[in-house]
Amino acid sequence: MLRHALDVRRPVNDFQDWPAWRTLVVATAIELVADLECDLVIPQSVFDHAYWNELTTGFASAELAVRAFTLIVHPDEHERRILQDVNEPDAADWRLSRIPNFQKALPWLEEETTAIGTTSRTPAEVAALILEELATTRP
Repeated sequence: MLRHALDVRRPVNDFQDWPAWRTLVVATAIELVADLECDLVIPQSVFDHAYWNELTTGFASAELAVRAFTLIVHPDEHERRILQDVNEPDAADWRLSRIPNFQKALPWLEEETTAIGTTSRTPAEVAALILEELATTRP
């Protein structure tokens, strides 16, 4: 949505660099939770710590509880998964270019989120671990 409005006048390599994206993520989450009266799952990788702080501060100001999970994968397996993605093969180059950002962000991600190793797990196993974690702990 933002790309059509902003890309010509404010081009970026990563849509998260647009302040409007971060503002809209928080505003959208607040509205959806209020309207649907349920928990919300937002699958999104955020590697910029300042952006993460901006998002979590926005959620906290609306009293939205946040449970964040980081899916950890060995770099070789990460690359293999990206290259074998049949749903969005055109995104492979961009995703591969982001692996170093992920590696650089891992220290603070592991400290501020719940890390789950995924290298040798199926998606169903990872989902089960997340559900188990949600059932046993609270923010």
